[in-house]
Amino acid sequence: MLDRIRERLDGPSFSHFNQGSYELRTGVKPVDGDYDIDVGLRFNTTKEEWPDPVALKQRVVDALSGYKVELRRPCVTVYYQRRNEALYHVDLNVYVPAGTDGMFHLAVGKVGDAGKLKEWRYTDPLALSKAIDATFADDDREQCRRAIRCLKRWKDLKFSAEGDAAPKGIGLTAAALQWFAPSKERDGVANRVHYDDLRALSGLVSTMLANATPRLVVKLPVSPHDDLFRRMNDEQMRVFRDKLQDLDDGLRRALADADESSASRTLRRFFGDDFPEVSKSSTVRRAAGAIVSSGSAG
Repeated sequence: MLDRIRERLDGPSFSHFNQGSYELRTGVKPVDGDYDIDVGLRFNTTKEEWPDPVALKQRVVDALSGYKVELRRPCVTVYYQRRNEALYHVDLNVYVPAGTDGMFHLAVGKVGDAGKLKEWRYTDPLALSKAIDATFADDDREQCRRAIRCLKRWKDLKFSAEGDAAPKGIGLTAAALQWFAPSKERDGVANRVHYDDLRALSGLVSTMLANATPRLVVKLPVSPHDDLFRRMNDEQMRVFRDKLQDLDDGLRRALADADESSASRTLRRFFGDDFPEVSKSSTVRRAAGAIVSSGSAG
């Protein structure tokens, strides 16, 4: 696909980079629907040379003639199917450099939009990745990623994918960045560190719930610093808070349950069949890592 764009594009050259949960490695296999992969296209031009951001996005669409492609307000989406069954789609985000190190202008708008809906939006698409790398080291970072994947799977199972009723994956990721605390202990005899994923996830959910008074506000850690749950109305936020409370209660029950097999059955209510039904000899606190990563967005 990228080679096709390079070959046929009537416009400036570009380089590409992975972004979103595809780059963060916090994606999960979708319960229903297709994989979502985010790719950034960094064009070697300026917004002054392309005052209409939609014009550059349209050039990308034109280069992909023959593909199933849609010019959407935030991106250009390419759909891949097999026998009319959705396999995955790729969101191509069109950027030009902002002149500031690491910052970009994102092409926002679609054909037919009024002028105020079309803009070059100042942003850093790799902000969350940089923040996670800066906040957590090595294995702590991997535990944080496992917690994010669990929250995303819970979200997919417990909320409708339509509209703004479900918390956004980027909001859950930013919440983990803000409030996640690793849970681990060192085994001096074996000279190794044991990570307690269940306790870490329980702590994160409890902290999120404590901050949902009455709304959970989680801001993007880079300009424009928007509240990532701002589109949820008061009723949707109430439902989110109630389901978060139910998850918090379930995690606490699993932590307190001396029967690890029983605890795993409790957790499967929230994370589905991908979470293993743990045998008596297994350790449920480390089984949270079983939520399978897709490397896709979510």
